[in-house]
Amino acid sequence: MRYACSRLLAGIILMDTSNGRAVIVNSIEVFGRRRSLDAHRESFRVKKETMAPTSLPPETTRYRNVWPTSYNDVDGLKLVIGTKIFSALVASSLRIDIDNKPDIGPVTSNIILNTYERAYYVIFQLRQLRTRFHKQSTYFACRGFNEPTDDISTRPYTVITLCEWDNGNNDTGYRLGSLLLQKIANSNVLQKDDVNNLKLKIAKGIDMEKLFNEAIALYNNDDCIVIIDNTDLNLDIREPKSRRI
Repeated sequence: MRYACSRLLAGIILMDTSNGRAVIVNSIEVFGRRRSLDAHRESFRVKKETMAPTSLPPETTRYRNVWPTSYNDVDGLKLVIGTKIFSALVASSLRIDIDNKPDIGPVTSNIILNTYERAYYVIFQLRQLRTRFHKQSTYFACRGFNEPTDDISTRPYTVITLCEWDNGNNDTGYRLGSLLLQKIANSNVLQKDDVNNLKLKIAKGIDMEKLFNEAIALYNNDDCIVIIDNTDLNLDIREPKSRRI
C-alpha cells in the first residue's frame, strides 16, 4: 500500500499560489504515522511543552486531511505531503516555472509551502475499555473526535493505542502489552509466534512477562487461538493468575 501511495504521488505538481512557483515531484517516500508500524515515522513527540514540526494536517485545509507543507528539522528544509495516515517526503523535485537545477535528497529549497505547524485508523475508534476482551462488541468502532483533536498527536490514548505514544522506550512493558492488545483487536485469532516475539523483548521478572507466559500457556500445541469467547485469554489479559486473589 505504501508503494502504491508513492507511485500515485510521484509525478504530481505542487504550486505555491502566492508566488506562482511550481515543482514536479520526481521521487517521493511514504512513511507511516504509527510507531508500531514504521520506525522511521515522522516524530510528533513533545519536548519542553513544544511539539516537533509536523506535517499532520491542520483543522482546515484546501483538500480535506491532505496538507502539502514545508518544515525544518535536523536535516534541513523538507517538503512533505501530510495526511492523517501517512506522510510523504519529497526526495527529488524540479522547478517547472523557471529553468533551475533539481533538488535531490530529503532537503527541498526550490519551493517553500505554508509552514504553519500543527491514520485514520479504526484502531483509534475503539472505546477505552479494559474488560471483556473476549466479546465482539469490545471491538466496535464507537469513538469519535472533533476536527481539532482528530490526529495521532492529540487523540487521548487507550490501552490499545498506548504503544503509539511517541515518547519513552520501545520495549517497555506497557508498550509491549499495548501491542499485544492491538494485535488482538486487529484479528479474529492470536498467533503464538506474535506473542512469543513480543515476549522476547520484555524485561525479566516484571508482571508483564507473567501475563505473556500465561497467555502462551493457553496455546498448548496449537499455533493460534481464537479471541472471541475465549474467557481464559480475557482473564490473563486483565490480570495474571499470580496477582489474582
